[in-house]
Amino acid sequence: MSNIKQELERIQIPKELHERSKLGVKKAKSEQPKRKLTTLWVAAVMISVLGIGSLASPSVQATIENLFSFNQVEEMSQTNIGWTWGGIAGNDATIYSSVDEIEKKYSMDIPFPEQLHVAEENSSVKEYTVNTSKDKFVSYNYYLRTEDRMYRITATNVSKEKPEFTANTTQGTVIEKEISINGMSGTLIGIQDINGYHIYIEQGDWKIVVSGFADFLDGKKGAPELTEKEIITIAESIK
Repeated sequence: MSNIKQELERIQIPKELHERSKLGVKKAKSEQPKRKLTTLWVAAVMISVLGIGSLASPSVQATIENLFSFNQVEEMSQTNIGWTWGGIAGNDATIYSSVDEIEKKYSMDIPFPEQLHVAEENSSVKEYTVNTSKDKFVSYNYYLRTEDRMYRITATNVSKEKPEFTANTTQGTVIEKEISINGMSGTLIGIQDINGYHIYIEQGDWKIVVSGFADFLDGKKGAPELTEKEIITIAESIK
């Protein structure tokens, strides 16, 4: 784990990618045509941060079942939750308009929460991105923002690694519990400081992270609470 964090510190993450990965950044495009993206993070791990602030080097760290760790922060410090996942970045990334388009391109069934297709009807931003290596599928990322929710799906069928979830928070606010998703075991992860969750599940060869957070961008604090039941229902709709 220390080697991964040392590698992260040396990697110059493109400004566009960094800004798009932080909660609190506005997304200007409501729909994206299919296009090729040049990626500078070939050897890097993929970073996803949802919360307030940014991940920092730990002063105090606790690890639970080697999947989730949190950094102790002092009172009044910023809190956040996110994850890192090595081996899923690929060499290139291409944006698609739908799951169907991805499935036709790569001749495979893509596990995707059908529940989010319903949410897309009220979306302000949605984006499907496929990461490839030598034109072969590595992983896909999905981003959806509605009026009061932000969702992120990341899935791979080639990586042997599992994501590592991290958070800056205070003692006693960590949420990690085993849950059942359509008869398969999953892990629900979050912190009480932030209204949102990650769910990690393995389905056949696929490793999937489902993330959902109440959207409090633009100073809006009235977004309805995102409950455990809501995010679990979304994960259960994966087909």
